[in-house]
Order: sequence, then C-alpha cells, then structure tokens
Amino acid sequence: AAVIVFGKKESHYRAFALTNGILWGAVAIIGWILPDFLGLMAFNRVDTILHTIVASTGLIAGLKKT
Repeated sequence: AAVIVFGKKESHYRAFALTNGILWGAVAIIGWILPDFLGLMAFNRVDTILHTIVASTGLIAGLKKT
C-alpha cells in the first residue's frame, strides 16, 4: 500500500527510499545486536545481512542528490 501511495509522484520517491532504509536499518541493527531475537527466523545471520543491504541501498538512494 505504501508503494502505491508514495509512488504516485516522483517527489515521493526520496521519502519512500529513506523511510524504507530507516525501517530495514532498524531491523538490521536488532539482528546484529540480538541475533536470536525472540527466536524469530528474520533475525538469523543471512537475513540480517540482507536487511543491512536493503537498508543501505534505501538510504543511499534516498540521500543521493539528483
């Protein structure tokens, strides 16, 4: 739903990328600090690396000057 709302105008791409980067960054930080957080599979090593990559690309895309 967020993609539909944010994706309608080109000016919203930056906000969407930053929001995505921040949210996945929080998940990545939790994964690095607490690798077995509540026993959830989303916080295993491979997923934490994936979350870090997704967060990094979102932040880079959102902060990039056009």
